[in-house]
Amino acid sequence: MRRTLAAVATAAFLVGLAAPAFADILYLKDGNIIECKVDRDIIKRATGQGSPIPCYRIKNERGETIYFPVKEVLRVEMGKTSWELLAENKAWYEKEAPKVKDEAKAQREFAKKCVHPDRDGDLDAEAEKHFKRAYELELPTVRDEEKPLEEFAKRVRDEYGLYDEALGVFRRWLQVRRKVSEEKNPINPDTLVNLAQQAIQVELFRDAQVLLEEALKLNDKHSRAKAEMKNLMKMLEVPLNRPIYNIVKSSFGAGINFLKSKQSPDGSFGSDINEAGVHGLRGMTALAVMSLLAEWQFAKYKDLEKAEAIPPILEKAMLWLLRPREETENASGGRIEGDDMWGAIFSTEAMVMCAREKAIMAKYGDVVMKSINVHVARLKELQRKDGGWYYYNFVPDSSSFSTASTIIILESLKNMGVEVAACDEMIPNACKMVKSMKIGKGTYSYMKMAGYNSSMSPLGASARSPLCTFALTCAEEGEEDDFKQSIENWLNNVHLLKKIKGQSGTHIGKGMTAPYYFLYSHMYMARAVKLLPKRTAQGLLRLIAGMMLSYQEPDATWSDWKMTKDYKIAQTGLALVTLWHLATGDRDPAVAPMRSGGVVHPGTITETGGKKPADPKDGPTEPPKDPPSDPPKDPPKDPPKDPPKEPPKDPPKEPKSPRPHLGLGPRED
Repeated sequence: MRRTLAAVATAAFLVGLAAPAFADILYLKDGNIIECKVDRDIIKRATGQGSPIPCYRIKNERGETIYFPVKEVLRVEMGKTSWELLAENKAWYEKEAPKVKDEAKAQREFAKKCVHPDRDGDLDAEAEKHFKRAYELELPTVRDEEKPLEEFAKRVRDEYGLYDEALGVFRRWLQVRRKVSEEKNPINPDTLVNLAQQAIQVELFRDAQVLLEEALKLNDKHSRAKAEMKNLMKMLEVPLNRPIYNIVKSSFGAGINFLKSKQSPDGSFGSDINEAGVHGLRGMTALAVMSLLAEWQFAKYKDLEKAEAIPPILEKAMLWLLRPREETENASGGRIEGDDMWGAIFSTEAMVMCAREKAIMAKYGDVVMKSINVHVARLKELQRKDGGWYYYNFVPDSSSFSTASTIIILESLKNMGVEVAACDEMIPNACKMVKSMKIGKGTYSYMKMAGYNSSMSPLGASARSPLCTFALTCAEEGEEDDFKQSIENWLNNVHLLKKIKGQSGTHIGKGMTAPYYFLYSHMYMARAVKLLPKRTAQGLLRLIAGMMLSYQEPDATWSDWKMTKDYKIAQTGLALVTLWHLATGDRDPAVAPMRSGGVVHPGTITETGGKKPADPKDGPTEPPKDPPSDPPKDPPKDPPKDPPKEPPKDPPKEPKSPRPHLGLGPRED
């Protein structure tokens, strides 16, 4: 939500703040950008160890006071902060909205004013209300003719940003086209195939399937209908980004063979919980299940009919994962170092993938949906008073990245139409918590900490920040500039993060980053960049794919931290899931519904029974306690991981808003 501000004479400002001034942005020498309000002249203040030094005393959006050493500041720009401009935009809306006439044109034009670039996305939600009202008023007036319906559908989709409503109009348009065709000639397989192709172009996939089935009833040997049906089924079940798939398939095959060799007789993966830390058996096995599901998808891409049955090794692992948590949490005899949050997150991710597979749902649908129910209830149980999640139960506050990971899986469930009430209850305060960790454009703190240290720099935060901005974007709480900056920070620093890859220790190096964030960050970067414009996204997907392949070790595994062999199972699983995200051509499940839609098995309970969603303005029920000044000394022995290889010389410039029409985001076919 950053605005372009008039330049200020830097030298004059840094001499001192003689008169009361209000700074908008601090540009730090480490490359970070901090938005704040300066409420006092430069003063001397002890910021840690040593004697007091000259500092700026500033306040952030939450009114918290922070001291920044003058020596760390490159320059200061003056102007209104984004939260002040947000308040102004909201006040403008409250004043002008009641004046808008209840007419389609008036509603539409006012909505356009709300989404004007000068509003910087502050009134996107309000604009949607008026676009919807314009749609409701205009719909009854549209003639049942091909051209008017097509033009209106495109306007609703591209200008109003109402994806579901646009599909409804396109469906009406398709029906008119069929009627016109039938009036000219008797319906025949060729006509139906042509209509099906047109339906696919506007993403009416199920309508296309019905048309093709009808064509095959008329002529079960019709070659075009058979070929189009085969392509459609592959598109729905195995939507691949073929160029990326061709790049990663060999490395994926070698890695999955290693992983399969590590399955225990009971179906699980991994055993040493004491060393593997917070992932534990459930988290590791869930990553393996996702990897095996990806392998199955690739097999179906080669031959859909031949790969219809559930692979035995996948079925065995999935059945272990479906067992009650009490039976599996300490199955190895080890102990979980805190809350098994990663087990719940990755298990739910795995169940979301399982729920998209017809063969799995036909055989285990009730159990899969019950498992999702149980894991969502577990996440509700583990959500903290500050709105977030963390893996150590002896640390009172939440972390930004673990909360962001949870938001992403909750958004995936909502897009499936599953556990909507419970997700709506958890997401608002989770987003509020992640937003509270923002310390600069595209930069998010590890957790609530006093003062400023190198873990908050663009380098130190680069592994977690794209995950945070991606999660907020999925929840429609993100900001375009923030999202773009976090990706650029990752691209600019990934080669430095690679330098600590494979080392022992936790928060180490120039950015106080733990090596185990390396692969973890790649997995979420592979998902985040798909929200960029298609050309930019495709280039970055290729880049990340090349990085991932360069990290693969001679034994076909991936690793980013010195640990035991079992930890390598989790690392390889993360890498394989990353390759799958790179290669899939479908929308991200956390961004919009899959092409095949949500899958809910008939007769199953899919809701835990959430309460009325909390108002984000209310915030957490209790404020978080005073935070540690540094990250925990012994952070998760096996949570996330950090980034890769050398970044591109010229990171993406000015990607368009990743959020406007996410339902129509670019498909990588």
